[in-house]
Amino acid sequence: MAKFKLKKPNLKLKLKKPRKINTQSTGFIATVFVVLALVGFGVSGYYWYNNIFTDKEQIFYDMIDKSLNTSSVLRTVEQNGGGKTEKQSVLVGYSPDIIAHTASKLEQISQSRQRSSVATETYGSRDADYVRYTGIVIPTTERDNTDYSKVLNTWAKRSNTDSFGAKQSQFLNEVTFTFIPFGNFPNDKRAELIQKLKDKKVYQLHDTKITYENSRPVYTGLASINPRGFVEVMRDFANSTGIGDLTQLDPEQYENKNSFTIQVKIDVISRHLTAVKYPNGDRDEKYVSYGLNKKLEVPTNYISIDELQGRLQQN
Repeated sequence: MAKFKLKKPNLKLKLKKPRKINTQSTGFIATVFVVLALVGFGVSGYYWYNNIFTDKEQIFYDMIDKSLNTSSVLRTVEQNGGGKTEKQSVLVGYSPDIIAHTASKLEQISQSRQRSSVATETYGSRDADYVRYTGIVIPTTERDNTDYSKVLNTWAKRSNTDSFGAKQSQFLNEVTFTFIPFGNFPNDKRAELIQKLKDKKVYQLHDTKITYENSRPVYTGLASINPRGFVEVMRDFANSTGIGDLTQLDPEQYENKNSFTIQVKIDVISRHLTAVKYPNGDRDEKYVSYGLNKKLEVPTNYISIDELQGRLQQN
């Protein structure tokens, strides 16, 4: 029988020598991808900045949204006219309930160059107004040498309604109903109010521009306000907050009223309103702080407003 001799299998694998990678070519391709990504990012960033972030209408309504989503706002007001100057700081807190506080000083210079001034402090709540005189300076004469110190720093309360049901307290309404609405509303309600402002064409924007102040972009522009549309939206605002006298917010009464114009200034980065000026130039408002963590509480020790007035007359 024939014998077969089996050959030992060759288990050695012949490995191919790895191909040398061209690192220069790979680095070039990677660089191209990085450059293309940066270009794409730059183009999208440029589009976002010019068509969204700095869009004039977008800035304005973002400001409205911010104003309707704040726990508090502090503004200063200066008003001049008729030889009188009034300076006022107004802090309105919207949470947990709406309370307003002001400190005011009214100064007047007579024709004889004598200066008179009256300083007051006020709180306004849903139910009542509280006021006190913190300073009274009136030059004495032979006919009038009244000692006003007897009425200083005494709080007086004016109730929400008198005995006949007529509304008496007004301070909270006065500081709440501004031409730019403020409040602390949830997302859906803010969106609803803003959409109504747009649908009613409450604001017509023009002469808008962006400049730089202290290295920050600032939006400045004119806003013409449609009185009827504004009252319609503020009526809804009053219904939502429970603030305001609805009998005074009748859109029909403003049907033929002409529009009026205010100038607004907005910080582009924060979207906060920073200033409002009026066309006649006699009133300027500056919005200096948002979301202050300051608790507002109405006075607990007070007399009636009638008693305070009586003390003044007795002097």
